[in-house]
Amino acid sequence: MKRTVADWARLADEAADERTLTQALDRAGELAQTCHDLRVVLRSASAREEVPPAKLAAIADRTLEAAARDRDVWGFRDAAVVRAGRLADHAGARAALELGETTLRAPRTDALGLAALSLGLPNAARAYEWILLGEGHRQILGDEPAQRRCLAQARADATEHGLGGELCDVASAYVVLGDAEVGRELLAQAEACTEPAEAWSLANAWRAAARPDEATRVLEMALRRAETVEDAVRVIRAYASHQLREAARAALGRAQELARSASDWLALGDCALDAGLGTDLVREAVERAEAVATTPEEKQDVAKAYAHWLGDADAAARVGPRGARPVASTAGSATALFDWLRARVGRERLAQIAAADYGADRDKHLAALEDIVATGELPRTLGWEPHEVLALTRWQEGEHTDHLARAFACVVLCLVPSGLDELATNGVILADSAIALGGDVTEHAEELAVFLSTPRQGPGEWDSGQETTVARLLALVLRAARAPEDDVIDARAGHLVEAAADLAELDAELAGGLRARVWAELIEAYLAPLSGRPNVRVVLDALPLTRAHA
Repeated sequence: MKRTVADWARLADEAADERTLTQALDRAGELAQTCHDLRVVLRSASAREEVPPAKLAAIADRTLEAAARDRDVWGFRDAAVVRAGRLADHAGARAALELGETTLRAPRTDALGLAALSLGLPNAARAYEWILLGEGHRQILGDEPAQRRCLAQARADATEHGLGGELCDVASAYVVLGDAEVGRELLAQAEACTEPAEAWSLANAWRAAARPDEATRVLEMALRRAETVEDAVRVIRAYASHQLREAARAALGRAQELARSASDWLALGDCALDAGLGTDLVREAVERAEAVATTPEEKQDVAKAYAHWLGDADAAARVGPRGARPVASTAGSATALFDWLRARVGRERLAQIAAADYGADRDKHLAALEDIVATGELPRTLGWEPHEVLALTRWQEGEHTDHLARAFACVVLCLVPSGLDELATNGVILADSAIALGGDVTEHAEELAVFLSTPRQGPGEWDSGQETTVARLLALVLRAARAPEDDVIDARAGHLVEAAADLAELDAELAGGLRARVWAELIEAYLAPLSGRPNVRVVLDALPLTRAHA
């Protein structure tokens, strides 16, 4: 596996001599494309006194250019920190932060900006960006007037567009600055245009302004106005975050009045569990959900709640199965790799996966993961637990990647895709880890790709023709990686050639995807050496955009 920017930066941090340090920083700089990448390089370079000022200044300038392109507030701040600190260039630091102001004042012209316009939303900077930039002026240069200038811009934008949540953020920033009166004035203004869903933010801002009475009033009003369980749950969680347990338990009573469906009652059980309101309330909610559950999906969710939240295996079994074995097929295998990985992933590794979201909801993620591993069954759909930590685990890259954990995460995501998952992303990451693990894993990954290349329809399954083409390309690459002389390669390449139109569309999809570089590396490493085979040559020629990332 090729080293990443982070790998080279780590080597720079650990370098024992100037030659190794320079080589590591140069390689990191060559690979860096985004502002985030360059910030990593700049951080490593600025931490080493051996780096010449001219070299450090050049990295800071590249970071600043990328910050303006990517509208990355932290890029402006990091460049300013280096200018003011290591380079003793206060004028340069001020120029960096002022470039940030100029950038934020300009409307967004990227996809996010255009999407905002299409929804009738402002496409300028968000309040938090102005707040961060203002804090940079004060913390780096001690320039409070510049900070107030940024806050004034954030206030004006939020007021113009009636954004109550953003006014709350600006109010809190003024309170931190010592202007509690201005903060309270803004909160009163925010309350007039705050959506019910933002009541929690408004309450938090009132507490930051040392007015807990106002925070309680806002939440009480939001609870009275709640029309859905979702509205009420948000208030309960807000009370719990303020350590107001009795108020949270009382609010649960209002939420129960609104509950109708199994999903409503499970939402209340989940909320009671997270808020620490007592096992009795969690069980009551799950039992009420069981009483109204009718569909297989609802019963499966109830069974999972009994098992994961309450540790009640008997009640879970009474309700029904919590999952099912992957679909059987005569083409490929949906189970071989899944079973190989779950037999080896181990509890310690599962605990690391469960903690991937900075430790948030670790126990709930772990319970869901352990259930999958112990039973060998997969839910019809992946809820937040454990989808979020599996999705985060798949992004590991570089020489310190835990390929077994990453492969396990990708297998589950491939077998139970959510609406946000793409086989073009999960599949190629899985292939990359399978090849790194080698042996049976590569063969089993190929079997899974063959299985996924067979069009199927149904809940939790890939259902587009393009995903079929992605799976066929994965199967081809994996066979080329483990048996490059095999005649099956010609047949598989031929199947792709027969769908020339799909292959052309695939090139654009992979090139614009989140792991275009990985696709390019695998294709160059395993298919390019087989370019003498006619069908393989056609496939390679059809993927110019994808291969350009190599």
